[in-house]
Amino acid sequence: MIGWVKTPELVSSTADAFDFDAQTLTFWRKKTKEWTTHELTVAAYKTAVDYEPLMPAEGGIFLGSRKGGELTDGVLNRITVSRLVQRLGITVGFYRVEVGYKANGDLKETKVGTLSAHDCRHYCATDMARKGYTIKKLMDWFGWTSPAM
Repeated sequence: MIGWVKTPELVSSTADAFDFDAQTLTFWRKKTKEWTTHELTVAAYKTAVDYEPLMPAEGGIFLGSRKGGELTDGVLNRITVSRLVQRLGITVGFYRVEVGYKANGDLKETKVGTLSAHDCRHYCATDMARKGYTIKKLMDWFGWTSPAM
């Protein structure tokens, strides 16, 4: 099945989850408590092939990074991905403003990101439905077990 992999599933995947000959990614789906194999799209496969030399031999497949962008020996986790998506959301206008006060009493406005990786998943599903994808195709793509998902 070609489909959308959730952030926790992807960031917890290891290098051996990829089968480059079969062009697939196999991962544990916590919600359904089963192993799932997805065919990689052409773009995802090309990206995985390009990224393979950088994949850590152990642990998650995505290297951690510092604020300046330099890669670290650590691995990326779902919390960091969420923060990166929130930061992207702020950049494109998805945020709320929280008002408070600084220690000196001056007014302080803070932009708080409200976009999540799951929001992106919902957007993709909605966009695909608008484009005429069938319920069956959406269920396959997103790994849903019923149309109520």
